[in-house]
Amino acid sequence: MNDLAAVEALKASRDDLNLMFQTWPDNFASLFDMGLRAFERLFSYRPHLKTYFSLPEDDEGWRKDERIKRIVLSLEQTLADAVATYADPNPDPADTQAAFLETLQEIGGLHRAIVPNISPDNFELLFKLLPEVIADVISSRRKEGPLSQCDRQRLLGIWASITLLMSRHFVLGWERRIVPKTPKFSKAYRSEQSEKGQRWKFEWWAARRKSSTASYNNSGSHEQHVNTSFSSGGSRGTQSSTSSTSDSSYYSCSQNEVRSTSQDYTEPLAIHEVECEIDDYV
Repeated sequence: MNDLAAVEALKASRDDLNLMFQTWPDNFASLFDMGLRAFERLFSYRPHLKTYFSLPEDDEGWRKDERIKRIVLSLEQTLADAVATYADPNPDPADTQAAFLETLQEIGGLHRAIVPNISPDNFELLFKLLPEVIADVISSRRKEGPLSQCDRQRLLGIWASITLLMSRHFVLGWERRIVPKTPKFSKAYRSEQSEKGQRWKFEWWAARRKSSTASYNNSGSHEQHVNTSFSSGGSRGTQSSTSSTSDSSYYSCSQNEVRSTSQDYTEPLAIHEVECEIDDYV
C-alpha cells in the first residue's frame, strides 16, 4: 500500500480498494465517455455553463470543443492516477500521494488557464457528481454484468472520499494559479497561453481596424458635404474668388484627412511590437 495514513483517511478497507482496482475500466472509450457524462450531468444542473463551449443554437456543440476534450482527458488521467495511487496492490514507487496531490494542483492551475470564466464552485459540483457517473459507467460496461447493489454502494463510498480529496487540491491549484511542471500539462498550459495571446492580438487588431474604418467613413462624409455645398451654389466657376479660395481650403483639408486615415488603416506594424511582448511573457 502506497500510503497507509492516506488510505485510513479515506476510510477505505483493503477489500474496498480491491473492488475499486478490479472494476476500473482500462478501455479508453469508456474513460472518455465517463468524462463526457460527468459534464453532461453538470450542464443539467447549470445549463448556462454550456455557452462557454458552444453556440446557443448548437446544443450539443460542446462535445466537439477542444477545451472540453482537454479537460476530459486530464480528468480521466487524474482518476486513473487515483486508482494507481490508492488501489493498486502492486504500486509503482513513483505513485505516491504527494505526487498525486501535486498533480491535482497543477491540473487546477491548468484548468484556470483553459476556462478562466468558470469559477471553482462549478468544478466542486463536478467532483461531487463524479462517483455516480463512475459507478454508472462501470456497471453498464462490465463483462461480468452490472454491479450488485452492495458493491455499487461500496464503490460510491470510496470514490466519494477520493473525489472530495481531489476537489480540495484542484481548487487549491486554481486559487494559487499553479503553473504545471509535469511535461504534458506544461505543454498544454503553454499552448493555451499562446492561443490566448493570438486571440488578444486578433481582437486588438480588429478593434484598431474598426476604429480606422469609422474615421475613414467620417472623413468621406465631410468631403461629400463640401462637394454638395459647391453644387448647391452653382458651378464652381461661378463662385467668387474669395469663396473659391475658402472652399478649396476645406476640400484640401478633407483630402488630407482621408490620406491620413488611409495610412492609419493600412499600418499593421504596431502588431509586431505586441507579438514580441507576448512571446517574451510566454
